[in-house]
Amino acid sequence: MPHSDPTLLYAWLIPLFPLVGFLINGFLSPIAGKPLPKALAGGLATVAVFSSFAVAVMLFLHVLSADAAHKQATVFLAPWMHVPSIAAEGVHGFTINFEMLIDPLSVLMMLIITGVGGLIHLYSMGYMAADKGYQRFFTYLNLFIFFMLLLVTSNNLPMLFIGWEGVGLCSYLLIGFFYEKKSAGDAAKKAFIVNRIGDVGVLIGMFFLFHYFGTLDFITGQSGVTGMTEAAPALVAAASTTVVTTLLLMIFLGCTGKSAQIPLYTWLPDAMEGPTPVSALIHAATMVTAGIYLLSRMHTLFILSDVAMVTIAVTGIATALFAASIGLMQNDIKRVLAYSTISQLGYMFAACGAGVFAAGMFHVMTHAFFKACLFLGSGSVIHAVEHAMHAAHDNDHAPADGLDPNDPQDMRNMGGLFPRIKVTAVCMIAATAAICGIWPFAGYYSKDEILFRDWATMVHGDWLFWGVGFLTALLTAFYMVRMVMKTFFGAPRTTAAKNAHESGPLMLIPIGVLAVLSLIAGWPILPLNFEKFSEFLAPSVGVTPAANPLVESELGLGTLAAIALVIVYCIFRYRSTKNNELMAPDARANRAFLSPGWLNWAILNKYFVDEAYNFWFVRQGKIFSQWLWRKFDLEGVDGIVNGVGALTAWSGQRVRRFQNGYVRSYAFSMVVGILLVLIGCLVGIGHK
Repeated sequence: MPHSDPTLLYAWLIPLFPLVGFLINGFLSPIAGKPLPKALAGGLATVAVFSSFAVAVMLFLHVLSADAAHKQATVFLAPWMHVPSIAAEGVHGFTINFEMLIDPLSVLMMLIITGVGGLIHLYSMGYMAADKGYQRFFTYLNLFIFFMLLLVTSNNLPMLFIGWEGVGLCSYLLIGFFYEKKSAGDAAKKAFIVNRIGDVGVLIGMFFLFHYFGTLDFITGQSGVTGMTEAAPALVAAASTTVVTTLLLMIFLGCTGKSAQIPLYTWLPDAMEGPTPVSALIHAATMVTAGIYLLSRMHTLFILSDVAMVTIAVTGIATALFAASIGLMQNDIKRVLAYSTISQLGYMFAACGAGVFAAGMFHVMTHAFFKACLFLGSGSVIHAVEHAMHAAHDNDHAPADGLDPNDPQDMRNMGGLFPRIKVTAVCMIAATAAICGIWPFAGYYSKDEILFRDWATMVHGDWLFWGVGFLTALLTAFYMVRMVMKTFFGAPRTTAAKNAHESGPLMLIPIGVLAVLSLIAGWPILPLNFEKFSEFLAPSVGVTPAANPLVESELGLGTLAAIALVIVYCIFRYRSTKNNELMAPDARANRAFLSPGWLNWAILNKYFVDEAYNFWFVRQGKIFSQWLWRKFDLEGVDGIVNGVGALTAWSGQRVRRFQNGYVRSYAFSMVVGILLVLIGCLVGIGHK
C-alpha cells in the first residue's frame, strides 16, 4: 500500500537542481549586465543535470532495496490549492498538493531524463561553443529538464499538466532557437500548435475524471483521497462505459500529440530545425516519451476499456509502418532519424495497446540510448561536414534533384566519411545495429519483446498486427543501413566530405558512452534484462505475463535472420567501389526503392500529409477566421460600436439646435415643459 515518506524529502533536489541552473543562467546575466563565461554557463547547466542524476541513482537504490509495501511512496512538499465541498449544491471539494510520487516507473524516467540529458548537456558544450546564443541555449535546456522531471514525478494530473505544458513551451523555444531563420520559427509554431490540440484532449479527460470520480491523484497521498491507481475498478463501476472510454480517448489524444503519433505526428520531423542536441533531447530522453509515460501511469484505467486499448494498439502499429516507409527515401540525415523516432514510438504504443506496458517502457529505455547516440552522432557528422564546407567553399558539382551543395545535413553531400571520423562512425554503426534489432545489441532484446507480444496476439487470430510490426522491423533495417552507407561508405560526394575531420572530446565522450549502453543494455547477464526489468516495474505497470522462452527464442532468431538479409541487400544496393574519387553529380539522385514509380513519388513527398493539413486545416482555418473577422468583428462588434457613436452624433446635432442663445427659445422650452407636467398631472388624477 502506498505511503507518505518524509525521509525521501531529498527527492525534490532532482527537479530543483535544473531549476537553479535555469535561474542562474537566465537571470544572473541580465543583473550582472554581461553574459557569463561560456565554460561557466555550460558547466553550471551540465553539473546541475548530473547532480540530479546522482540523486536519482540514490532514489533508484532505495526503491530497488525496498520491500513490496514500500516500493511506492509520496513525498509532500507544500499545499497548492484546497477547495472545500458544498454538499447542498453537490460540489466536490478537492485538495491538490505539490507532491512527488516515488515508484519504479518515476525513478526509471528520472534516470533516463537526467542520465541521457546530462550527456546531451556535456555534448552541447562542444557543439554550441561558437554560437552567440550559448548561455540562452543552456538556460532553455535546464528549463526543459526541470519541466520533464516535474511531469514524471507528479502524484496528480494538475501538477503533471504543468510539466506537460512546460515541455511544450521549451520545445517551442528550442526548436525555434535559430529565430533568424523563418523555417525555424515556422517549425516552432507548428510544434506548439499541434501539441496544443492534444493538450485540449488531456484537459477534457481531466474534467471528466474529476467530475465522475472526484479524484485527480494517482495514488493516495497527503490529501487523503484514494487515488485512481488503487480505486480504478470502483471508479469505472461508478460511470458508464461510454464515459470511461471517452475520457481515456481524450487523454490518449494528448499522448498522440506529445509522442508524435497519427494524426498529430507532423510537428516532429520539422523540429529538426532546432540545434542537433535539442533533437537528441526531444527524441530520446524527454518530450516524446511523455505520452508513453502517461499511458503507463494510468494503465489501471486504460486496461478496463477494450476500445481504448485497441485504439492505442492500432494507432501505434499504423504509425510505426507509416513513418518507417517515409524514412526509406529521406536524404536529410536528421529527418531519417526523426521518422525513425516516430516509428519506434509506434512500437511502444503498440506494446501498451497489447497490455504489456513493461515491454513498452523497456523499449523507451533502450531507445533513449541508441537514439541519443544516433542524433549526437549525426550532429558530429554535420559538424565535420559543415566546417569543411566553410573551409573549402565547395561548389565542385552543380545541384541535382533539388540538392543544395552547401547543406551539411544532406547525405548526398557526404559519403566516404568512415576513415575521416572513425569514432563517430563506429558509435553510429553500433547504435544502428541496436535500432535494427541485431543481437547482442540492446534493441534486439526490447524489440524482440514487443514483436513476441504481438505474436502472442497473433495466436488469437490477429495475424495482421504482428505482420505489420515485423514488416516495420525490416523497413527500419533498410533505411538505417541506407543512412550509414550513404554517410560513411563509398566515395566522398563533395570536397567537404573528403576534408571532414573528427569532433572534439566533449562531443565524442557522450557519443561513446551512449554507444556502449546501446550495446549492453538488455543483456541477460545484467540487471537490465527484460525479466528483471518487468519485475522491477510491476508495482507501477502491472505484472507481465510469463512468456514461452523456446517460442520467443525461435521467433527472435527468425526475425533476426530476416533483418540480416535486408541489411545485406541494402549494403550491396548502396555500395560503391570508387573510394578515392568524387562521385558524379547524377549519383546523388534518389534511386527508386519500389515499383511502381508513383509509390516512390508518394513516399518521397511524405504522402502529402502536410499539404493536406495545410489545405484542410490551415488554409480553411484562415478563410474561416477572415469570415469571422469581417462578419463578427467589422460588421458586428464594430458595427454596433460605430452605430452607437453615429446615433449619438446625430442626436447631438439635433439637440444643439435648441441651444441657440435666444431668450425667447428658452422661454418657449420652459412653457412646453410646464404644459407637459400639467398634462401628466391631469392624466394621473383622471386615472384615480
